[in-house]
Amino acid sequence: MRKQLSFVLAAPATLAGLPRQEVRLVEQDGTAGALVTYGRGLGGIAVLQTPASTEQERPSGELSLPKISINGASGEELETALGSVVRFERAGVSYTVVGSVPRAMAEAAARAL
Repeated sequence: MRKQLSFVLAAPATLAGLPRQEVRLVEQDGTAGALVTYGRGLGGIAVLQTPASTEQERPSGELSLPKISINGASGEELETALGSVVRFERAGVSYTVVGSVPRAMAEAAARAL
């Protein structure tokens, strides 16, 4: 799978204390990416990795999320009663960490990538 990606895949054996379950090739807008899952069911985490977009501006009207720093990379996060999402870009890769987990756990997972 690594040969099909235009970036170096980050898929540690464990993330935020959860064991890696699956690494799957995905496609977004004709570009190869990867979906890595950790843990099982509720309390699990999924990490979507795709090449970073060169588009810098957001379409008008798009929701702006609270900002966060992930090891020096700027990102966004959202915490709800159902779970948390952390998005950031680093070294040409866009990461989306999502799970039915507390914000602190999603942030720890993002920082470990």
